[in-house]
Amino acid sequence: MQASTVEQISQLKAKAEAREAQMQASTVEQISRLRVEAEAREAEQNRKKGRILEQKHILQSAQS
Repeated sequence: MQASTVEQISQLKAKAEAREAQMQASTVEQISRLRVEAEAREAEQNRKKGRILEQKHILQSAQS
């Protein structure tokens, strides 16, 4: 009976460790995805800022 209990505990520990590893991998994956999305948003904002600055420069040149 004792060996069975020890075996069950070992199996439960192994399952818990596997779940923990899976959760950790999922978290890392989510963080990576969020970073990529944030970088894409930042790049789009920079492109928009660049267009605005370019348009301002064109308007200033036209007024001169």
